[in-house]
Amino acid sequence: MQPPPARRSGPALPAAAAMLQSRPVTRDPSGNAGGDKGERKRRRKRLGILIRLAIYIPLLAFFGWRAAARFTEEREASDEAFRAGVQQRLEQPPEVIMLPNGEAMQVISPEQASAMGVEISPAPADPTAPAEPPEPPDPADP
Repeated sequence: MQPPPARRSGPALPAAAAMLQSRPVTRDPSGNAGGDKGERKRRRKRLGILIRLAIYIPLLAFFGWRAAARFTEEREASDEAFRAGVQQRLEQPPEVIMLPNGEAMQVISPEQASAMGVEISPAPADPTAPAEPPEPPDPADP
């Protein structure tokens, strides 16, 4: 029996070593040795980015559009419910109101107030109207 051949640090076949050494080195216009391998990698990376953009941008646009449509529908429904509640409250005013201190106070109509002998205060002034300065006291009045 023969012992196995000793391993060498170089290529196993002398022909492969000769092929590697005889291979022409090409240069691209930018001066990179080895041809356009770097350019192909950059193109592949750009293509991957473009594919991701082509997928995710329409998806994000669609989901954003649906979310905006849903929000406007919910807002309109909420506004309509609020307006209906206000309209009902205006048509049927409450008979009892709760004061900030927690007391309940009965609301009476002007007819009920006149029947009870209670004087109704005049309507409040327009809050947007400019306030008139008070008149100075007359010195002739004692």
